Parts: sequence; structure tokens; C-alpha cells
Amino acid sequence: MENFWSAALKYGGSATVGAFVAYSVYPTIISSPILKNLNSNQLFALLCLIAVLTFFICVFLIGLVKNKPQGGNVINVSKSKVRGGITGGNRNSGKTE
Repeated sequence: MENFWSAALKYGGSATVGAFVAYSVYPTIISSPILKNLNSNQLFALLCLIAVLTFFICVFLIGLVKNKPQGGNVINVSKSKVRGGITGGNRNSGKTE
């Protein structure tokens, strides 16, 4: 199933995956017996609110994962990053040549 969603995201983009999820989830939400008392304008506003909140939660989670430190030492060298076990200093100090 993970390969399916990876391929769908790669070929269709996030908007296509979001549209598919909305297409499969929203009819279930609309047919809920709890929402029978809402008129069409209130139901539309509720669905828009759900869509906007879902979008902001996804943006927040993506930003959280992207800004998470990867661990290890990080050295910025002229707009480049080097990650991993980095030893600083001159390893040859103390030796005479």
C-alpha cells in the first residue's frame, strides 16, 4: 500500500492525492446522521473548514519533519552541509615533519 501512495504522490502530486482522499471521505461525512440537521450552506461551510484545517495540519507536519535535525554534527561550508561524525582540528598537530 505504501508503494501505491508513493507512486500516486510521484505521478499525480499532492493535490491529486488530496482530491482522491476528499472524494472517498466526504460522502461518508455528508451521509453522517449527526449532520442531518444542517442545511446545505452550513454543511458546505463545515466541509470547507475541514479542508482548510486539514491543509494547515499537513503543512505544519511537513514543516516539522523538514526542520527536524538529522542528528550528528553539522558544519555549514560555503552554502553546503556536511553531516555525520565530524572531527575538527588538525590531526597532524604534535607531529614534526
